[in-house]
Amino acid sequence: MRAVVSNGPEEPMTVEEVDPPECDPDGVVVETEACGVCRSDWHAWKGDWSWIGLMMSPGLIFGHEPCGTVVEVGGEVSRPVDTMVTDEREFYGSYGMPPHEYEEIFSMMEAGRLDPGRIVSETIPLSAVPDTVASMGDYETVGTPVCDSF
Repeated sequence: MRAVVSNGPEEPMTVEEVDPPECDPDGVVVETEACGVCRSDWHAWKGDWSWIGLMMSPGLIFGHEPCGTVVEVGGEVSRPVDTMVTDEREFYGSYGMPPHEYEEIFSMMEAGRLDPGRIVSETIPLSAVPDTVASMGDYETVGTPVCDSF
C-alpha cells in the first residue's frame, strides 16, 4: 500500500510503498477511503508535540483522520466492535469531541443545520500531501484538505 512517510522533523516527507498493517489482537485494520490533512499533521512534521511527550520519528506514517471500512478485527476485540463489523455499521470518532456529544452533532447534520463538507477545502491526491502539510506554515489555508486517492 502507498503511504506518506516521515523522514524526521521538517525533513521532506515521501510517498512510499509500505507493508499493509498486521492486525493486533486487540485492534482493527481499516481500509482507508479518505483522510483529512490537518494542522496536527503540520505540528507533528515540525516536531511541535514534545510538550505532550510525543516526538515524531523517521518512518512515522501520516494520516490520523481516516475514513474507511473495517476489514479485519483482532481476536481479543469484543463487542460492540464485532457487532459493528458484522452488521457493517459506520463508526465516527473524534479526538477533540467527547462521545456524549456525538448524538447532538448527528442530529444537527440530519436536520440540515450542520454540513461537515463545508470544512473540506479541497480534495488532493496522496502525492500532494507532503507539499500540502509543508505549506500549512504559511497560515494561508482555510478548511481541511482531504486526500482520497491512495
